[in-house]
Amino acid sequence: TNNPRGKALSEFVENHDEIVLHSAGSNTFLHSAGGSVIDLSLTFGEISNHISAPWTEPCYNLFSGAPQKGHIPVLQSIATDWYEDEERKEVKDYEMANWDSWHEDAKQMLTHEIHSDYNCGTEMFNKFLTIVNECSERHIPLKTICKHSKPFWSEKLTTLSSKLQKAQKEYNKKSDPVNKTLKDQCRDNFKEALVSEKNVWIHRQLEGLNTQESLLFWKRYKKMFKPKGDSFIGHLKTTSGIAQNDQDKEQVLFDTFFTGSHLKGKTFDKDFGEHVENCISELKQRDWDISALNDLEDETFGTARDEKDRQKLDNNFLNTSVTLSEVAEAIKLQQTTGKCSDMDGFHPILLKKLPLEGLQFLTKMYNLVLDSGKWIWDSSIVSFIRKPDKDSYMNPGAFRP
Repeated sequence: TNNPRGKALSEFVENHDEIVLHSAGSNTFLHSAGGSVIDLSLTFGEISNHISAPWTEPCYNLFSGAPQKGHIPVLQSIATDWYEDEERKEVKDYEMANWDSWHEDAKQMLTHEIHSDYNCGTEMFNKFLTIVNECSERHIPLKTICKHSKPFWSEKLTTLSSKLQKAQKEYNKKSDPVNKTLKDQCRDNFKEALVSEKNVWIHRQLEGLNTQESLLFWKRYKKMFKPKGDSFIGHLKTTSGIAQNDQDKEQVLFDTFFTGSHLKGKTFDKDFGEHVENCISELKQRDWDISALNDLEDETFGTARDEKDRQKLDNNFLNTSVTLSEVAEAIKLQQTTGKCSDMDGFHPILLKKLPLEGLQFLTKMYNLVLDSGKWIWDSSIVSFIRKPDKDSYMNPGAFRP
């Protein structure tokens, strides 16, 4: 504060509740007389508690263009929660499942449960999951997958990848011609081996396949190796600071998209709003008997209906119980290729393999849920992806669910 610039900086920091981060006496600027600390970092708010004091790069002279005088690199780090992803994990290998034994066990266990009395749909659903999981543990083997999910990966690629990473680190420390040549050579060797191993794996997969099976393989191949979108969610700005851990990020995104905050301050067409309100009021007040259903159908679709649709209305179709054929048809239309398990660990392919007793059990469960009026599937997994071309992805609005 012994010069005008220092005084102005001091006043700015004081007026804006800033915190000055210094480099603990290490010089940030070199000159003929020695050096001095003239590079400062300013911060404010909660994030100040997570930023370490800056330090100068001790090996700055190894960098290309290192200054004999002038500014030298100043480094900082931010302490944040870090959850190390597991390198490998075990998942069910449905392609190697013993479906005949799975089907038989499920049939025996579900046959007994069909005639049991249940108080609520939740109780039935939990029992269903228990039976399916027990059968799966006995008859569906596990396989180990790695986080990069490259089925063609081999020990050779692991070795070459390690060499490439080591060469890259050496080049980052000292970017001289020798290290650059070594890095480029390791990179070329890795790329060549990567293409070779992938081609060998593809050839092995296509052996003995007919035309339809080959088309299915290539469909799955393209889905597996298509470019992945960047869905990483880093720190997010909030009204009170920075959200760093996953729990805080989830809360910020929930508040942003699922509490109606994005509608605040928005204006809507007044006439359209009144029309919607009137429609809702009319629906609430309507007596939903069969005549009302007929009137609603006439208003919506006109009087021309085929005999099948008329019969559905005459039988009060919207209020009838779920039938076994409806459940079977819904499962038939369910896709299984390229799907993953849900939050209960249930994969769609298990529905396809259910015995008749399983369909009867599901039908009974759905009707119990409808009769009780208590919907039991009230949770969902929401993934957020980045909107393209945003200036900053610290803003929650830069993502979409």
